[in-house]
Formats: sequence, C-alpha cells, structure tokens
Amino acid sequence: MNNILSKISDLKKSISQKHPRFVDSYALEESNLGRGSFATVQCCKRVGQADGETLAVKVFDRKRQRGLRREFRNESKLLQMIPAHQHCVQMLDAFEGPRFCHIIMEKCGSSVQVAFLKYVDHTEIITEQDLAHVFKCMLLGVQHLHDCGVVHRDIKPANLLLAHGNCLLNRPVVKVCDLGLATRLPARGGIKETCGTAPYMAPEMLLKKSAYHGEVDLWSCGVTAYLMLLGDFPYTCQKGGDAAMMKEVIRAGTVMPKFKAHKSFAQPSKEAIRFLQSLLKRDPELRVTCARALASEYIRNTTQPTLTSSPSFGPQQSFGPTLSIALSHTQAEPPAETPNLKDIPGDDDDDESTTCGSSEEDLAPCVAARPIIIDRV
Repeated sequence: MNNILSKISDLKKSISQKHPRFVDSYALEESNLGRGSFATVQCCKRVGQADGETLAVKVFDRKRQRGLRREFRNESKLLQMIPAHQHCVQMLDAFEGPRFCHIIMEKCGSSVQVAFLKYVDHTEIITEQDLAHVFKCMLLGVQHLHDCGVVHRDIKPANLLLAHGNCLLNRPVVKVCDLGLATRLPARGGIKETCGTAPYMAPEMLLKKSAYHGEVDLWSCGVTAYLMLLGDFPYTCQKGGDAAMMKEVIRAGTVMPKFKAHKSFAQPSKEAIRFLQSLLKRDPELRVTCARALASEYIRNTTQPTLTSSPSFGPQQSFGPTLSIALSHTQAEPPAETPNLKDIPGDDDDDESTTCGSSEEDLAPCVAARPIIIDRV
C-alpha cells in the first residue's frame, strides 16, 4: 500500500514539473484592477517576492462562461506574436488550467478614461498639445500591432493605459492594452465578424459589404481623438439610445460629424481638425495609415515644448472641461460586443468540463495547468 502511495506521490510531482501551475509561481493579491468581457484583472506578485514588483494578471474563469478557453488561447497566442514595444502592454507569462486560465502582464497606471477624472474640477490645465501626445502614443501602439499582423478592434480610452500614475500632463507613456477582441489579419482576404464597442465601430465593419482590415483601428483612433478634443462622439443618437441605434447612425452616415466644440469650450486648432478628418474618412481606402497620421502637422508638433501659445496651436486653452464631458460619455457607452462563437475558428469547450474536479480546486483560482511557452520579457 505504501509503495502505491509513493508511486502516486511521485507521479503528482512529475505532472507538476511538466505542467507548472499559476499558484506555484505567482500569488494573487486582493486588488481588483477591472473586469472585461472575458476576464477579471487583478494584482499579483511572484512567489517568494513579497516586496517585489507588482504585476497584473488577467484571470479567465471558465465556469462563468462558455468558450473562455478559446478566448484565453486566442489572446495569449496573439500576445506571443507581439515583440516588446514601449506603447503596447506586454505579456510576461501564461497558464492554462481545467477551470482557471491566467495571463500575467506588466502592471500600468490608470486608463486614459480614468485619467479624465482629474480634470472634472478643471483646476489643472491640459492643452491640445498634451492630448496630441496621447494620440501619438496610441498610434505608435496600433502601428506596432499592425506591423505584427494583429488588428485590435476595440481601441478606446478604456483600452489605453498610462505607464504610471493617472495624469495626462507631462507627456506620460501611453500603452495599448486588452487584445481580448483582437485577431490576426489573414494572409488573404480580410475579416468579417462584427465586434468592438458600438460608438467606436467603423462603417465598413457595420455595412458588411466586404471584408475589413486594419483601417478599422484607425477609425477607432479617430473616434477616441474626436471625443477627447470635442467632448462627444462623431456620430451620435438620441439620448438614451442603445448600441443598435448608435450602430445604425454610423452605418447610415446621413448626419456627418460637425468637428465643432461645445459652446464656450476650447475649439481645437485647424491642424487638429484636419487630423481628425483624416482618421474619420468613411471610405477605408481614403483613411490615413498610422504612418501618415503620425506625420501630420498636429502630431509632429508634439516634439515641441508645451507653450502658452504657438503659431500652430494658437492660445493654449484648457481641454479639461471637454474631458469631463468625455468622461460622462465613456461611462455611459455600451459594453464591448464579442463575435458570435460560431464565427470564431478554434477549439471549443463542449468536450471538456468547465467545472473543477475537486473541492480543493473550487476554493482557489489555481489548478493544474498546461503551460503556454513564451519568451520572458
């Protein structure tokens, strides 16, 4: 009997060595950083390094929703395709288990959306030039994804993170995050499924006349910049309108964006308006690329020191009031929409149990895992 128990113990050790578990390498902390369409994001630290660097971990609980193993594998594989870049959040490790899957990432500061809160009382002056720097970082991150063959499909203020802190002043490093709705651009053809957050969806995605490509991300960048510079979405529907109404307004395109600030609010410069117009061309073939947007006069002026006034930007009025309105719009925007499961190729969860096999597994989000092999960064 003792011999059998010894062999079982040796087998368990062997399995543990071949299939590392999240709990063997990392310890979850109570801090909850947010919840997305597929997972929650929490803080964690490496085991044995209580005073070490705090990291972020995206936790997929397959018991909550069907198809999460597919989503975990899709996102972790896409993240593996993306080399380290200053303006993209990096994955450090990943674990797949029978119930819980984990993606460990660098921990950043607040989202750009949360940073809007600092300007609600309008005591701090944030200029058009400060916002141009945010847009430059956003475009550099999107350009890197596109260079890697990845389309993000959900660019918005909530998916832009400050490397540190929660302030848009002093030109912080801004990083693109959350590849939960991203996909790899096929070698031939394009992409067809509809997903993302309704106010930021591009016309070609909604019209479904043909497959779309990376230009949808440029449109979403344009919507984000429009919102932060003008305080509203370029295409709007009646107050209280749902996602379906918003998508119909974008699809129809009968009432075009006005490119005007709210009354008594700061009106962006002509250079900024031209920048917005170039990103919001309804025809994707006429829309600027990341490289052309980055080469625009508006973005190029971010290399200059911030001044109280300049020939290109004019008097540096505060866009704090505009951001306070943008905050209310982002807080009321509908949740992101995911593609229909039947439209997504890949492994399904139907042949596997999404519940844990023991009471021990039910008590903690750490179970025997199949490792995802990744290069450490």
